[in-house]
Amino acid sequence: MKNYTWTLTGLILAISLLAVDLIMELDLFESFASFLSGLEGFEIDEFVLPSFLLIGFSLLDFVRYKKIKQAELEKEQVYKAMVQASDHILKNCLNQMLLMRMEAEETPGFNTKTLELFDQSMAEAMEQLEALGKISEVDEDKIGKSVNIKIFR
Repeated sequence: MKNYTWTLTGLILAISLLAVDLIMELDLFESFASFLSGLEGFEIDEFVLPSFLLIGFSLLDFVRYKKIKQAELEKEQVYKAMVQASDHILKNCLNQMLLMRMEAEETPGFNTKTLELFDQSMAEAMEQLEALGKISEVDEDKIGKSVNIKIFR
């Protein structure tokens, strides 16, 4: 109902106008026609048909615009779902890598610098994933800035 507010308003006004016209026998259409006949001297009636054409094509443009906005909204929803799924997959991968790290710590003679580099890489990846998950607007530049990369096209 919320999407059709103006249509419902127009319907209510049209029914009300029809009821008033029938009850009071006003014959509003003939009054309107005679009003337009009175404007014939000013040639204002010549603007009626072009006005209807303009309104009609404006409505078509509005419908097209609404479809485009709906498609953009759906793309944004798909993007957000993809980010959440990617986040889940990558976090599972990072957890498995932590298991490998624990094994490496227990292995005698394993290089500690490699473990430090691993820790830095893990921390950076987690920060980037969190930043990517916090994006509220789907925008190419904002996505790139959130994870400190340049997106090429």
